[in-house]
Amino acid sequence: MIVVSNQAPASPKPNSDWVDFHWQIKKCGNDTSRVDEVRTILQQHTEAPTLTTSTDGSQRTPLHLAAQRGNVQLGRILLDFGADINAKDSEPATVLDLAVINRNREFVAFLLDEGVDETLILDQNKDKFNEMKRIIAFSQNAAKVSPTKESRKTSFGTRRRLVS
Repeated sequence: MIVVSNQAPASPKPNSDWVDFHWQIKKCGNDTSRVDEVRTILQQHTEAPTLTTSTDGSQRTPLHLAAQRGNVQLGRILLDFGADINAKDSEPATVLDLAVINRNREFVAFLLDEGVDETLILDQNKDKFNEMKRIIAFSQNAAKVSPTKESRKTSFGTRRRLVS
């Protein structure tokens, strides 16, 4: 026997805000206009830190999702509004773990710059993380010492002007 109720549907559950917010995060991709929408949602929400630290069924936060996709702009916004940079999901993978697993080197560099606790990374990701960290350090050092377009170091260690 099926019972049909004439009552109005129940009002949305208290967690509907975070469900909607996670959906917005997943829609972002690398679309800057959608990232701007997320910023606006956080600016207008009375409990923005609650949204940024909310978790889905796998205990992943919006910052975990940004790390998976490598979206540094989104990650920066989430941290600005109180996201936990060291959050763990149910595995327990950290935000850093997901950035490493998905080979999002720019996001890993961002997390390192923001002070992520690298000691929390899972053992199975340590080698890949350390390799990625060396590449990041090399890239940053190379950018600091790369010669200007006007000169280049010769094999004798002196600089000569390049002809345009």
